[in-house]
Amino acid sequence: MDVSRLGDDRLDVASRVLAHAFQEDPAWSWVIRDARRRAGLLPWLFRTAFEVTDAELWGAGDPIAGCARWLGPGRPVVHVAPMLKAFVA
Repeated sequence: MDVSRLGDDRLDVASRVLAHAFQEDPAWSWVIRDARRRAGLLPWLFRTAFEVTDAELWGAGDPIAGCARWLGPGRPVVHVAPMLKAFVA
C-alpha cells in the first residue's frame, strides 16, 4: 500500500476517513454522546481542523484507507478566517 501526501483536493475524503475511525472513540463518544450527531459532526470537525492550521496530511491507499496528520514543531500557522467561521458555527 502506497503512502503519499494528500493535497487540499482530498481533504473531504480524509475528513470522512478520520470521522469513521473516531466514530466509536471513547473521548469523542463522551464529547458528542449521540452517535448520529457524532457521525454528522466529526467530518466537519476534522475538515475544519485541516482548514484552520497548516499541517501535513498523509494517506494510504487509493481510495484512502487511512490517514494521518502532523503539525510541525513550533507554533503552527493559524488561518484566522476559517477559525472565525468555525467559531461562529
